[in-house]
Amino acid sequence: MAQEFYIECPKCNHIYNVHKMIYDQGADFLQFCPMCMARFSRKEGKIISANFPVA
Repeated sequence: MAQEFYIECPKCNHIYNVHKMIYDQGADFLQFCPMCMARFSRKEGKIISANFPVA
């Protein structure tokens, strides 16, 4: 199973999955919401769940 996490977009509240390699880029790396196309840092979004340990 691929390592991934689910994050909630702070702009539109859409929840979507992201691969762990993006998580490994750091909290300031910009996420991209596929629904509203907003860009935001991981620390702005809310991690809903993950299938690996998150700090």
